[in-house]
Amino acid sequence: DFDNIGKLNLDLKKNFMKKVDKILVNYAKDNKIDLVLNKGSLILSNSKLDITKDILAIVEKEIKKME
Repeated sequence: DFDNIGKLNLDLKKNFMKKVDKILVNYAKDNKIDLVLNKGSLILSNSKLDITKDILAIVEKEIKKME
């Protein structure tokens, strides 16, 4: 039923975000980054500081299947 589908969807999203958070923490530590911001929170930034493509590449490599 729809309640179970909604709960499963929410659980998958939470699990995915936990994995992405772990990737971000490791990336920041490995690259000596002190602060990672959401693009939606920025007014202006230097595009050379954007790590989105790097993080997406790692996510695609490390997260093959959501359970």
